[in-house]
Amino acid sequence: MKRPAGVIVTTILQVLGSLFMLLMSVLIVIAPRLAPKNAAQPQLPAGFFFAISAMYLVFAGIGLATAIGVFQLKRWARYSTLTFAGFLAGFGLLLAVIFLLMPFPASPADTAAPMPASVALLFKLVMALMQLALAALGAWWLYYFNRAQTKLRFAGEMNGEATEAGRRPLSIAILAVLSLFGVPWMLVAAWLGVPISFFGILMEGNGARIAYLLFAALGFYIGMGLWRLVPASRLLAIALYVFGCVNSVLFYALPGREARYHRLLTESSQMWHFPDVPQQTPQFVFGAWAGIVGSLIVSAVAIYYLVTRYYAFQPESVQPSDQPPVFPVS
Repeated sequence: MKRPAGVIVTTILQVLGSLFMLLMSVLIVIAPRLAPKNAAQPQLPAGFFFAISAMYLVFAGIGLATAIGVFQLKRWARYSTLTFAGFLAGFGLLLAVIFLLMPFPASPADTAAPMPASVALLFKLVMALMQLALAALGAWWLYYFNRAQTKLRFAGEMNGEATEAGRRPLSIAILAVLSLFGVPWMLVAAWLGVPISFFGILMEGNGARIAYLLFAALGFYIGMGLWRLVPASRLLAIALYVFGCVNSVLFYALPGREARYHRLLTESSQMWHFPDVPQQTPQFVFGAWAGIVGSLIVSAVAIYYLVTRYYAFQPESVQPSDQPPVFPVS
């Protein structure tokens, strides 16, 4: 079968991106061993580098598998590409805005010649343009793989799940894949013992590890349930997104925000064995607010689709039909 040019270009880009992820996975493990040792500077634990390397390796494997699936016109590969395309388009635009608005860090006091404002502006523009290029690529994939002709190309794989896949909304499929993508991150956070906040209360140690393991289990159940159109998974996903919104807002809105900031930075510094607690720079505060705004936007979009696509989780006997009812003529 002759493959469209868009499919071939997408396959090449996905292979190149996966090879880059594979290279990063190797470099993250090798680079600290090759770097000169300095006893005066803190050293990150080896487990940190292995965890990040493993995450890059997982994404490289997913990317290569998706590239092969796209080239073979597999239905699941189209879903995977659309999921990643939505991630590129959304977060590419968000990061571009962040780079343009983020305060540029001031030059150290011992620097003889501070960085000129024009150089700082050029750096921000270049970084924003790079993110916009990735967002444009994601937008093109969203358009191309949603065309009717492209859908027909990837509909050639007929199996026992064809009926279910045909009635599974694309938005629900993307949310399912994103939920499954989040599971490895939760496991890494549990392994490293990253602090976590619950309604303004910061948890660390074994309590945080248990919380991350619970979120990993919930993410796996929600991802598999949304893909299989299990009604309970939809309700649980809505509840989890609402919890995330409320939890994020309360962390920044409740009294004692400065103390929570300081404790979070202290716990993180101790976890990574840094000798001094970092100061709350304008970049840190800006990043915190950008993070909460971005998470609220993503959660609102997810909740909208989970609420409005309720019909997909109903039995086929009560699915909405485009055909008008037919009544017997007496």
